[in-house]
Amino acid sequence: MTEEGSSVPHPPEETRPKTSGGMSSESKALRKSYDQFMKGADPSSLVAPLYSQDLLTDDEKARALLDTQTNRKRLDEIFDALTRRVGVEPKAFLLIMQTLKNVPALKPMGEKMQELYNEVVGEFGCDSSNEHAIGRVEPSHSDSNSLPQLTSKEVQHQLRLQRSHFLYQAAVVKEVLHLLR
Repeated sequence: MTEEGSSVPHPPEETRPKTSGGMSSESKALRKSYDQFMKGADPSSLVAPLYSQDLLTDDEKARALLDTQTNRKRLDEIFDALTRRVGVEPKAFLLIMQTLKNVPALKPMGEKMQELYNEVVGEFGCDSSNEHAIGRVEPSHSDSNSLPQLTSKEVQHQLRLQRSHFLYQAAVVKEVLHLLR
């Protein structure tokens, strides 16, 4: 018994058609996983659809997975360092920060915290002066040959944003705790 469609040969990597207009299946897969990641999915979900559609070579799969694991490890290290420094669990950081962000009177304190934010971000190699530019980065529209690099960049971009937001929250919480003492 043969499955339907099994006789259709899969074109080699070099001869696959490149689409200039509309979204290719690669772009759709990337967009879907990117949207899921934005909703809180695991960063590795960005590359998972590409694995299943066999759009990456084995080397590219290994490299993308390694990039994801390395970034997640760095993010874990940053969370641990901030927890030790401020003495508050990450969930408490987020809860207090969400409250503070909605209080206009605390805006001057937020500006004061920019210095500490810059210092903490600098320790982990994130350029805080580029934070807003990072937030406006859009996925580039390039051919399917550059898709693996785009996937890796998207993972790094989201981890960088996540890291920046968390570091800023940690800085504000540290200042609040200092004022309450």
